[in-house]
Amino acid sequence: MEDNKMNKRYALISVILVVIIISSFIAFNTLLNKDKGITAKEGLEKAYEIARKWNKSAVLGSVRTIDSEHLDGKSSYWIYGFLNPYNYSGFIDIKVYSSGKTEIHSYSTNLNVSYDPALWEWNIDSPEAYEIAMKNPEVRNFASKYSIDQIEFSLGGETPTWVISFTDWGFLDDPHSIMVKIASNTGEVIYVGS
Repeated sequence: MEDNKMNKRYALISVILVVIIISSFIAFNTLLNKDKGITAKEGLEKAYEIARKWNKSAVLGSVRTIDSEHLDGKSSYWIYGFLNPYNYSGFIDIKVYSSGKTEIHSYSTNLNVSYDPALWEWNIDSPEAYEIAMKNPEVRNFASKYSIDQIEFSLGGETPTWVISFTDWGFLDDPHSIMVKIASNTGEVIYVGS
């Protein structure tokens, strides 16, 4: 009788150990495979490759993302907007995921812009823009008061500028946000406000 109880205990302990080992393996595997995100510049080459198939002269006009998982200047995807440089009569959005997957949406329309919207050169990548924003006293104050639930990055404009919006969705429909504009070539903070 006592041997039977011991065998049941050993069986129970063995099952518990197997469950712990399997759970640990699953947790470790999940950590290893967690999407680490990509920077805006890391997805750019793949986007250019696709854009040049659409139009050999395509020019980059915008870069953007919205992310609630990565709050460090990286994102699980970036959307690159390319333009037909001849009269800006069409554009294509190329979404590049950190996994390498892509989505393409093309549009045919007259953008009717009064300046050259091409992003010819931008030196500061998204993590650096994020760091510059977080060094700003107003943004640091916002981050200390509210939880940052979402970050929106966009790069574009007549003078290429990073626009970063930090959002706290609040409680009972009471959202808060702050926006920072940063010159994409110099890192100068141009504007900070709600």
